[in-house]
Amino acid sequence: MSAQSSIESLLSERKTIRAIVRFSELTGASFNESRAAVEHYVSCGRWRPWQRAALRLRSWHKAIAAAQGSIRPDPQIEIEQRLRDGQTNQAIQLFADHAGINPFSAKRAVDHYRTFGLWLPHDLGLLDDDGRAELDVREPPPGPVTRWGADAVRAITWLTERELAEAPTAGEVHWVAAVDVTSFRGFIVMFADRGCVVYRHSSAWHLGVVFQFNDVAEAALHRSVFGTELHLRVGFVRTRVAFLLDSDARDILELLLARIDPDERG
Repeated sequence: MSAQSSIESLLSERKTIRAIVRFSELTGASFNESRAAVEHYVSCGRWRPWQRAALRLRSWHKAIAAAQGSIRPDPQIEIEQRLRDGQTNQAIQLFADHAGINPFSAKRAVDHYRTFGLWLPHDLGLLDDDGRAELDVREPPPGPVTRWGADAVRAITWLTERELAEAPTAGEVHWVAAVDVTSFRGFIVMFADRGCVVYRHSSAWHLGVVFQFNDVAEAALHRSVFGTELHLRVGFVRTRVAFLLDSDARDILELLLARIDPDERG
């Protein structure tokens, strides 16, 4: 089965999150690049040319390079490639040079991309317009705040800056869902290799359950008086995560199974 057929087969079975994970594995695209590609196919019924090429070549970067052809190098692609190569300082300097801003402002933009896996519209404008974009201060730019909510973004920022600062393999945020931690509001944040639960208590964020995907032996959903719970067995330890929405619980389980169960990847 071709790469494109394997993705479309998963989508025909309504396994959207598994399809996103599979697209990322087959092409080397980031999770959020893969998510954008799959969501476009679902909404339009067709792939964009470079997305189809990425599946055929099994390389996102080769497809992007082929699509660019003789067009001048895209600074966004160059900066993202530096980040994939672990050259964070070079990526920041490249952003600053192209956008005509100071390195501190460039670091803020690059750090946002590293944390959330996507650029803010204003930052993309700086890259697209060679530094001529103007920020509309009347309203905040859309981005993770509109996708997950401001409180979730605060939790993710605290998590990545305080608890995961020394965990470079965590990578971009793949999924976020609201959870209940002993009556405290919190979030489960899914990265490339782990899941983390954070919750707010006494005006401060706290770290709850953390599990590496490679260590998860069992994962299943159960109904309880608290709603839908994700039951995990991590090594010899069993733990539970209670969700506020059933749909979030199903999404997190699908993403988790796509990571830990190779037989279900299609």
